[in-house]
Amino acid sequence: MFEFGSSIKNRIIRFLKFANLVLAFLLISLTIYADQYEFLGDYQSHQVNENSVLLQAENNVIKLTVISEAIIRIQVGKENKILDIPSYAVNPSAKQETNWTLNEEKLKLLLTLPEGQVVIHKNPIRLQFLDEKGNEIDADDPGFGHGWDGKEIRVWKKLHPDLKFFGLGEKTGPLDKRGNHWVNWNTDFWAYDDRQDPLYVSIPFLIGLHEGRAYGIFFDNSYRSTYNLGAGNNRLYSFGAEDGEMDYYFIFGPQIKDVISRYTLLTGRMPLPPKWSLGYQQCRWSYYPEYEVLDLAKNFRQRQIPADVIYLDFHHMDEYKVFTWNKERFPDPERMLAELKRMGFKVIPIIDPGIKIEPGYTVHDEGMGGDHFITFQDGQLYQGAVWPGWCYFPDFSKASTREWWGKWYGQMKDQGVSGFWNDMNEPAVWGKELPYPVLFDDEGQKSTIKKMHNVYAHLEAQATYEGLRKHSLNERPFILTRSGWAGTQKYAAKWTGDNIANFKHLRMSVQMCLGLGLSGVPFVGPDIGGFVGSPTPELFARWVQLGVFMPFFRNHTSRGTEDQEPWTFGEHIEEIARGYISLRYQLMPYIYSAFRDCAINGVPMMRPLFLDYQDDEKTYSSEYQYQFLFGENILVAPVVEENRPYKKVYLPEGQWLDKWTEKVHQGKTEVIVDAPLGVLPAFFRVGGFVPNRDRIQYVDEFPLTELIVDVFSGADGEYTLYLDDGLSFDFEKGVFDEIKFEQINQEASLEILSQSSNRQWAKSIKSVVYKIHNVKNAPAEVTVDNYKIKLIEEALVSPKKLQMDLFKYNAEKKICEIKIPFKTGKQVIVLKFEL
Repeated sequence: MFEFGSSIKNRIIRFLKFANLVLAFLLISLTIYADQYEFLGDYQSHQVNENSVLLQAENNVIKLTVISEAIIRIQVGKENKILDIPSYAVNPSAKQETNWTLNEEKLKLLLTLPEGQVVIHKNPIRLQFLDEKGNEIDADDPGFGHGWDGKEIRVWKKLHPDLKFFGLGEKTGPLDKRGNHWVNWNTDFWAYDDRQDPLYVSIPFLIGLHEGRAYGIFFDNSYRSTYNLGAGNNRLYSFGAEDGEMDYYFIFGPQIKDVISRYTLLTGRMPLPPKWSLGYQQCRWSYYPEYEVLDLAKNFRQRQIPADVIYLDFHHMDEYKVFTWNKERFPDPERMLAELKRMGFKVIPIIDPGIKIEPGYTVHDEGMGGDHFITFQDGQLYQGAVWPGWCYFPDFSKASTREWWGKWYGQMKDQGVSGFWNDMNEPAVWGKELPYPVLFDDEGQKSTIKKMHNVYAHLEAQATYEGLRKHSLNERPFILTRSGWAGTQKYAAKWTGDNIANFKHLRMSVQMCLGLGLSGVPFVGPDIGGFVGSPTPELFARWVQLGVFMPFFRNHTSRGTEDQEPWTFGEHIEEIARGYISLRYQLMPYIYSAFRDCAINGVPMMRPLFLDYQDDEKTYSSEYQYQFLFGENILVAPVVEENRPYKKVYLPEGQWLDKWTEKVHQGKTEVIVDAPLGVLPAFFRVGGFVPNRDRIQYVDEFPLTELIVDVFSGADGEYTLYLDDGLSFDFEKGVFDEIKFEQINQEASLEILSQSSNRQWAKSIKSVVYKIHNVKNAPAEVTVDNYKIKLIEEALVSPKKLQMDLFKYNAEKKICEIKIPFKTGKQVIVLKFEL
């Protein structure tokens, strides 16, 4: 019995071991299978419905919708159903009536738009995108295409050897994003470095450039998404998200400018901001109490350093409670704000989304009563710790909450503040992340933080903007945000977060702002001087010089740092700062017109050289990523290295006039120019115009009565100056002026024409001074509308201003200066030369 029992026992043991091995093998096999992507498979059928094509494949459905002549939307279903998830980014008005055709062949379908063609290969389903001439610009990878693994969705595309990538919002590193893996998940990162990803703003919009032809892909999915742009391989690139719908828009070019313009038509363009928001702005953590803020304002005015805005950081609040004032530090905010207004200053307070849990605090009580705060999935209110302590957070995905939140901004506006600074809105809490079971209304869809995290700040900006529009019907809002999403540009300006006071971050600020502009966010800028730490005098001077030519121009520093006002680095740096900040204000007519252009077409005013010179391979060089165009006629080459009194500059096609030497350089050349501490290398495009004005201390100190127009002669060119009241929405009703300039260069003459509308903003201009550069010889005759004006010797001219109906010529600088009465309608100036 003993031996028999032992044998049976051993057999049972061996069987169990074998069974365990089989089970383990099956589990491994299932795991391997579960980790594999499933794909659309072969084509089975299709149906056309108005402006869309729905294709049935073996494993799923895919839908292509024609949005416009150059945009097509691609959606992949889940379990054979197109979800059509509502978008927080795309404007419904972006859809346009377009002529398009669909032709079927044996192995493919051909969907043709006016600007390109989509080839739908059938077996298996793969998409190929061709330009209007039939050239491939983008295509699915033949082996993969559109796939999913459980909830994760992804599409793989060919990685052409020459393919470059731009965009993706707020990213560090080179402008060309190829060769790296990128994440879209809004993140509060104090003192980030040049390899930090992700940061505050996520914009899943990618620009590709293949064989000189550009295209765009906007992936409209707010879940955490990733882009592999050739990281670790040379075969394919991909993008996808951890959940949600594979829903993206393909945008045909072929110009990068076209792609950006069409993308911003899809997601919204920056509205024309109030003109004062383009001036110099001063901030620190924090200016308080009241007398320190007033003393700061008086210092600017007494020192004749122009400025328009002062910010109030956390310490203006009562225990960090938003929409409150600390009555010890600011006992009478209305009186202080009125006094600052008399000095020409606007005031912008910081606003955070965290609402202190404190019964009796009105914002808290109203939020509770109105069911405005986010909860866990079980209904319990979510509490997160941030500056005020434990806080509740508004659910901006609910229309009623956005309306309630916007009302509070209106109440502060009534007290005298002019704009708002939305901070900590990733949303940021101590510990960095909200737990995943946090639930949002999502316009009735009921979604967790996984979907809503990236759009939280975007919806706060929407609430702020709409609240201010409702409160001040005819006054343009100004909102500054740290975080955002695709389309946030239609609500707010953006600064690049908690940077560091060093030359590396000075360089990074150029790349980051250029990258944001390429991503449809044009009103951007860094903390001038750096937020974390204290800049050296040299660094501060170089950063102020750069800031003059950035869309958003704010000096900001953290608590515990040295003072960072322009006069705190000694008299020499103060004089440099005064001169350059004054230059910003002199250029305000040019800057404001550039903003108007951007509001119309979505193309940023601060842009890399390749945006205007796409066919010039040199403009893509990493060596020249720290120079840029500011508007259409100024090329800026800031010094971004320490102890570097010179600058190597690449000048693209055309001719370029050095601001400092008046020397004209031929394009498509590299030049080395002197750049001592007081000099920012800058060049003007020959054939261009740059309107400017006399110095002012704040934007609306004096009306524009004398217009100064720098004319860079030597090539034919046109330019349009835009004028309005700088504050209201009356321009939407046509209440604005334009002055169109043209120059025609011939061998023996230069003709300058102006054509002006005749509303109040043009009529307020009494005189115009033309400073004509690159005039090689003194004119033999100058006529204005066929009447001659007199030449006067340089030495006889008033040190300040040339008298009316006279001209002078500086032979050394080759500048001819003419002053005439300005009239609306048409004016013609002719300079004649002896041959």
